[in-house]
Amino acid sequence: MDRPIRYAREYLTALRTVLETGAVDLQGEMLTAVAPMPVVVPGAAPPPILLASVGTQSLRLAGELADGTFPYLASPATLAGSIVPTISAAAAAAGRPAPRIVMVVPAVVTSDVEGVRERAAAHMAFYDEVPAAQESVRREGLAHAHEMAVIGDEETVAAAIERYFDAGATEVSIAYTDIGTPEEQARTIGLLGRLNRSRAMAIPA
Repeated sequence: MDRPIRYAREYLTALRTVLETGAVDLQGEMLTAVAPMPVVVPGAAPPPILLASVGTQSLRLAGELADGTFPYLASPATLAGSIVPTISAAAAAAGRPAPRIVMVVPAVVTSDVEGVRERAAAHMAFYDEVPAAQESVRREGLAHAHEMAVIGDEETVAAAIERYFDAGATEVSIAYTDIGTPEEQARTIGLLGRLNRSRAMAIPA
């Protein structure tokens, strides 16, 4: 897309306007958005807007106009060193609340690490052809997207998730559990349920 950041800025502006006011009339450089009849749901609050972003420009845009981001193919080091400070500074400069940072992590609990790694390589291969994903993978010093997947026993996956929280994630969303067998999926979901309950109990009501 030509000028993707400009397009995203106009899109987010139109989307937030219609969600918050029920109407929009935007004549942008790249986008026209018109809703002549107000669209409102009585008593409903506008849903949060999260922008998928890892690059500096898109993170700044997310901090300014969105409610947060859901980065993908990023390590805890990248989250702490680049993603969190960039979006947080942009949100603060725009007078917006601290952003939600929903880290998306491919993960499977398994005893067959090599077997699941092979399946992950097949399922995630298309990312190796996507320029933005290629850039993210290279930034991490890796060759293929599937190398970012967290694959191992309960202790391994739990420790990886905790590292993302320590790096500044407000939430962690696990992807690609379906590359596991039914037993591995059950183990993964069971672990996530235990971790979710434990973290919820640790947060004062």
